[in-house]
Amino acid sequence: FNNEFLLTMSRVNKEIFRLANKDIEKLNLTVLQLFVLHTISKNPEIGLNELAEHLNLSKSKSTVSGVVDRLVNQNLLDRVASQKDRRAIVLRLTEQGKEKLQDYMNSESILSHKLNVIEENYHDELQQVVKFHNKILEILTSEEE
Repeated sequence: FNNEFLLTMSRVNKEIFRLANKDIEKLNLTVLQLFVLHTISKNPEIGLNELAEHLNLSKSKSTVSGVVDRLVNQNLLDRVASQKDRRAIVLRLTEQGKEKLQDYMNSESILSHKLNVIEENYHDELQQVVKFHNKILEILTSEEE
């Protein structure tokens, strides 16, 4: 297998997280906390298990639970009874959580700016990379023989 491919994927991933950390450190959040807030904003009334699945952390539910606990303690999230099933607990952004997420979206994000440059200049190539990554994921996540 081409080792250069793995190295470049790893380097891209590290740079995305480095820039994301740089962007959000002024908000006193971690990248994972920001991902949680964003995911909940796009999926209101989501439960903890579904949230873990959306974040591709279904095997690390305790990690997601800890992040949620910290966001609840910061008054950025609420745990509330589900409208559909009173026994189920769902997660919802507080007004403060919505404001924090909006602050990030309105900030001069270095990462967003650079990703927009890539999208504008390399749209077709980016679509090909996404297709290729999805094929790789399909193979890597298929049942082992």
